Amino acid sequence: MAERWLTLASLVCAWLRWWALCGFFVGIAVTLHTWRKERKREAVGDAAAALARANMAGLESAIGVLPSFLLFPDYEKVHWINQVMEKVWPLLAEVTSRTLPGYIQPLLDECCPSGISQMNLKAIQPGTKSPVLGGIKSTITQENEVIFDLDFKWGGNQRMILDVCEAKSRVRLSVSLERLLVFGYIRIMLTPLIAEWPLFARVQVSLLDEPSLDFSMSALGSTLTAIPGLEETLKKFIRQIIHDKMVWPKALVFPVKKGNFDTGPKYDGVVFVRLVRAVDLKHVGEDNIFRLPFNLMDPFVVLKVRDHRTVSTPVYKNERNPVFNLEAMFLVEDCQEQQLQVKIFDYNLFSDDELIGTITIPIRNLAPDIPSSLEENVIGEKYGTKYMCGQIVFEALYMPYKGKLTLDFPEGWGNFSQSSVLFVVVKQARGLAHRRRFAPSHPRAYVAYGTQLKATKACKNTTNPVWDEKLEFVGIDVALFKSIRVEIYCMTRIGRKGPLLGWVEVALSSIQASGGHVTDIFKLNGTPKGEIHLTLTLAGVV
Repeated sequence: MAERWLTLASLVCAWLRWWALCGFFVGIAVTLHTWRKERKREAVGDAAAALARANMAGLESAIGVLPSFLLFPDYEKVHWINQVMEKVWPLLAEVTSRTLPGYIQPLLDECCPSGISQMNLKAIQPGTKSPVLGGIKSTITQENEVIFDLDFKWGGNQRMILDVCEAKSRVRLSVSLERLLVFGYIRIMLTPLIAEWPLFARVQVSLLDEPSLDFSMSALGSTLTAIPGLEETLKKFIRQIIHDKMVWPKALVFPVKKGNFDTGPKYDGVVFVRLVRAVDLKHVGEDNIFRLPFNLMDPFVVLKVRDHRTVSTPVYKNERNPVFNLEAMFLVEDCQEQQLQVKIFDYNLFSDDELIGTITIPIRNLAPDIPSSLEENVIGEKYGTKYMCGQIVFEALYMPYKGKLTLDFPEGWGNFSQSSVLFVVVKQARGLAHRRRFAPSHPRAYVAYGTQLKATKACKNTTNPVWDEKLEFVGIDVALFKSIRVEIYCMTRIGRKGPLLGWVEVALSSIQASGGHVTDIFKLNGTPKGEIHLTLTLAGVV
């Protein structure tokens, strides 16, 4: 009897081993089939993208880059402006080579990349070829200003020479940026209009979008390999500074008339967002591949209107239908151009987070003072193919300021706990103490409200710095944090905080008591001398 049971057990074990072996080979076959199918789909997508690029390249080489007046009916021909520009360009290039370094050098000092201790602009040579304009459009607004949008292309024999000093080894190198090729859309604003010649106080220049940019680099008297990684660092730095300082609504400001004109950004209004939930989130292309049981989803959402302020939700572990219940508030500088972006990511611990999809809502499509309930599809893209990756449910409310500081919320939207905005204009300081005996003073102001900390640029070699910078603090809750604190530090040569030169605290209740606006000179604490000039404005529901 025992032998019969042993024989039966051996048969069962043999049968299980055979099926396990069959399952193993079947699993390998399914995996190889899925892999080959995915590789084939990638190859087809790459081939389609390459064909599209080849067709576009052939089209552009055949007909050239079309001017904007052929593509957009609201742009006008500017042939006569190109003729005038070509005639006056030698004189304009000479003036530009003298004046432009004074505007570019402060940007280099403020945004010097890591690994480089100093970057000086030695010379600018605009070259002999003038920019070519493809079209012009004028925009009429209710503000006291004139706006021109230009389609431009510029390529020639320009040259810019930078003196670069590496931080650790102190190696100095002169780098030449040559043969610039750039085309895009530029906005020129003449603002404000005044009753004196030339009828406007300043010129603001910005790019409507990131331009197509290319240039070559060379070293004078040496090679770029003298500082490892310098070429890639400079190219990335130049593109980043253009994105951060020149893409609309950011602008370069060129004063024409002296006077007390506000050069800070203007705000059209505020957009409030209630992010409710997401429904049936999927990875990009997940419906078309073999779904594994461990193919989990850890989603989170990033909201933004402007690049320098984003609001993120927490990461929801292993959840395809997360409930966010997040409230956010964003300032809007240009309701016609700016847009609300909702980006959905899948969190990855050991690699970059995967972008599932992006939802874009132009602010101009939101009715003023009327809440909008939105259910938008999340569209992801992979290898040129778009996929449906779920839905996002949220509410949005755009409220223009309309020249007043208090916002009147519609019913059901008045319970935002942090719905105010604080604008702090740090104008200047006078008579600061000199705390570094054997080094120059580079004062910089830090403004803190709760957990928010912002700073001005550092002014070099002075005890009477003039910053004239406008800082904004979104989400003010007077009941939670009752004051703001301004501290002035003397910065070291490598950009670190040095000695404290003084501080001042301003109660938000004093701003409320003054009608939401205070301009005053405050005496600094913690120092025997020194004062700072501030302008504070509290806007929104307080």
